[in-house]
Amino acid sequence: MASLDAIVCDTSSLIRLFKISALGLARLDFDEVYIPTAVYAECPPQLQVQLDQLDFKKLDPATSAIDKYGKGEQAMLNLALERHIENVLTDDAKAIREAWRQGLTVYTALDILVAAKSAGVIASVRDKLNALKSAGEFITQAAEVLALKQAGEL
Repeated sequence: MASLDAIVCDTSSLIRLFKISALGLARLDFDEVYIPTAVYAECPPQLQVQLDQLDFKKLDPATSAIDKYGKGEQAMLNLALERHIENVLTDDAKAIREAWRQGLTVYTALDILVAAKSAGVIASVRDKLNALKSAGEFITQAAEVLALKQAGEL
């Protein structure tokens, strides 16, 4: 897949990717990966270390046009909108709906895994999904089936 320039991340997807040692995959299709400070602050210390090592850029929105949802979701949406970054990474259902309403392109952790499989970086989306579930992450059956179909594993 061609580079999509930039993406702004929310905590939910970062934690999911971190739990399965796949955080670096978020950089696969993007030249720049931004993390609002509010999102960074929500991350556990071990995840913060990896974010720093992977050079995910911390940046704060100057405005708060969107003032509902959690602090991380607000910061992600506001930063994307004010910087005209059309891509966001989140697994939060409310943030996904708001991002769509704002005309943003939404990626989830599962989308990142499918893209990684397509690029030949991982061998199996199914294995990563099983690892997520083993790590205590809930994945709807519909989301799992869609990801496996997109990855050519179903």
